[in-house]
Amino acid sequence: MLRAVVNFCYLGYSYYKGLFGWLSWTSYISNVVVRPALLVMLFGLVGRFAVDSETGAYLVIGRLAYSIVFIHMGGITQSFMYERLGGTAYTVFATSSNRLVNYASRGLLHFPNGLIVVASGVAAGWVFVHLPLDHVNWVGSLLALLAISASSIAFALLIGTFTFVMRDWTLTYSGFSGLLLALTGAVIPVSALPVVLKQLSQFLPLTHGLAAFRDLHAGVSIASVWEELLLEAVIGLAYFAGGYVLFRLVEYRARQTGSLEFAAA
Repeated sequence: MLRAVVNFCYLGYSYYKGLFGWLSWTSYISNVVVRPALLVMLFGLVGRFAVDSETGAYLVIGRLAYSIVFIHMGGITQSFMYERLGGTAYTVFATSSNRLVNYASRGLLHFPNGLIVVASGVAAGWVFVHLPLDHVNWVGSLLALLAISASSIAFALLIGTFTFVMRDWTLTYSGFSGLLLALTGAVIPVSALPVVLKQLSQFLPLTHGLAAFRDLHAGVSIASVWEELLLEAVIGLAYFAGGYVLFRLVEYRARQTGSLEFAAA
């Protein structure tokens, strides 16, 4: 058991160290610390002065939760691309390593980054946008952020697997991150969406976790939002399972064709 845990952590460290493109100090600080703070200030100030302070707080909270999705999808998706370009994906598929451990470990050290971007955003929101923190249920909010982090990593692993067979990872990343920004309540309330999009939003990561996070920020009890937190966790598990199945299908196809490119089929 201990050996399995050590192996899992070592794989997670190796993938993070070798394939995370924002690991230099300049890239890491700008993307994980500075960018989230600036975007919280932007959304908060625009909402506050264009509409009112309540709208500004709404946008700040949405941006805080969405920043987790941004950092996880960007970091994990690009790591899949670097693995394909570096040729190490073929080596992985040629070995007898445990595929589930290999797949799951890819998101291990990206997990803390989600909490760091939120901390940076909260500090900026409190100092520059006067984000109210008087009634926050801190324990519940942390649980909501952990649930959002887990589901966003599961979603990022699924989307990242697509980059094994696509040439441009930024197209995949931008498309899905834009979808989550528009449909999960980060900017536009889910209740204001057309019926079809409202139904689609219920199956996306972040939607339920963000709804719980908003309520917990207002001071409600954890018992009042446990259904939303549970739904966020279930959706995350579903994306993780779907992503792992896709990962194995990509491996099977690579073994059959000798290439990860669709054009080689």
